[in-house]
Amino acid sequence: MMGEWVSSRFAVLRRRLADEAGSVVVVFSLAVVPLLGAAGLAVDATSWYGARTSLQAAADTAAIAAAREMRLANTPADQLEAGAETAARAAIAARGFDPDAALVDAAIDSRGHSVRIDIAVPLTRVFSRVVTDAFAQVAVSATAQLSGSAPVCVVTLDATGAKALHLEKRAAMDAQRCGVFTNSTHMQALRIDDDAKLNAALICSAGGHFGRGTAFVPTPRTECPPIPDPLAGRAAPPVGACDYQNLDIRSDTYLLPGVYCGGIRISQGARVNLGSGLYVIKDGELRVDDGALDGRYTSFYFTGKNAAIDFRKRSHIDLSAMRDGALAGILFFQDRAAEEGRDFKITSDDARTLLGTIYLPRGDLLVDADRAVADESAYTVIVARRLELSAGPVLKLNTDYNATDIPVPEGVGPTGDVILSQ
Repeated sequence: MMGEWVSSRFAVLRRRLADEAGSVVVVFSLAVVPLLGAAGLAVDATSWYGARTSLQAAADTAAIAAAREMRLANTPADQLEAGAETAARAAIAARGFDPDAALVDAAIDSRGHSVRIDIAVPLTRVFSRVVTDAFAQVAVSATAQLSGSAPVCVVTLDATGAKALHLEKRAAMDAQRCGVFTNSTHMQALRIDDDAKLNAALICSAGGHFGRGTAFVPTPRTECPPIPDPLAGRAAPPVGACDYQNLDIRSDTYLLPGVYCGGIRISQGARVNLGSGLYVIKDGELRVDDGALDGRYTSFYFTGKNAAIDFRKRSHIDLSAMRDGALAGILFFQDRAAEEGRDFKITSDDARTLLGTIYLPRGDLLVDADRAVADESAYTVIVARRLELSAGPVLKLNTDYNATDIPVPEGVGPTGDVILSQ
């Protein structure tokens, strides 16, 4: 009897232990589910944050690139938006995402000079799709803004003299979309006399200004920090042996690039067409009396004694700078070793295309015409020791940078830094 009772008690104990073990297994199994879910969420969250970081970099890159394009003042907003979207999709693809699956939106604020890029990309989730939709998509946004001053179209480099920039009689300078700067610290560094007038987006003098208030639009800023020569780092072209000597042209002629020693003189109504390239004017003037000088993608380097321009009243001038090579974007380049104060004269009543940059670091540019000068140029930039307008010319300084394939030299034209504002 005792043996049967003991066997019975052991049987009951075994059943109880078995039941309790089963309960432990069930409890453990139930606990594993949330633990695995948490681990899965952590994996998908890590993947999401990594994707977000990568896509944010793509958005930043595209926004900065689009904002830089805004420096081209006349690029239409729809073209900027299309370019920004293309840049964004390229940046997305470069980071291993499918650009076709991405939603990209580009918004241009022309008044605020900013670009906003929004990117949304679907993600493949491994563990979290049953639990949450939080990691189904990553969305980022970037806003880049162009900051800085108006495009630079005039800089006079004289550091101390009066009338570094001078307008008189009926002269006018129209630079409504760009900035005019004079580096002279003289109290009359910028001076306007008689009925002359200056209209620009920004007028800035390191010294002072003199003239009736209505002659300036807007009122000049004074005591501005001088602008270092923006083209000081641009290398001068090499000069070889003379190809031509004392060229005196009196009939229609076609010229090729080369070294013109003794200069070039055009008279008696001769029309001279220039082949594209670099023309070195050495030890003499480029002088046009009553003929025509036409050249596309042509640049001029002035070196040696008396090297300058003299475009007289009855001349016709139609010139545009080289689009590549040593002087790309520079129409006239004066040797930095030239004697100081040499005159470069434009008195022509038919010099409506002077496309490019006029760089005369040691020279004085005199514009003394009765009709518009440079008004048919896509853009014109002047960097000279001094600039004087007399008689009755309207010197028109356009900023249609997008209307030409001739580049604007670094340091002038469109300026400003791009910053990420969001």
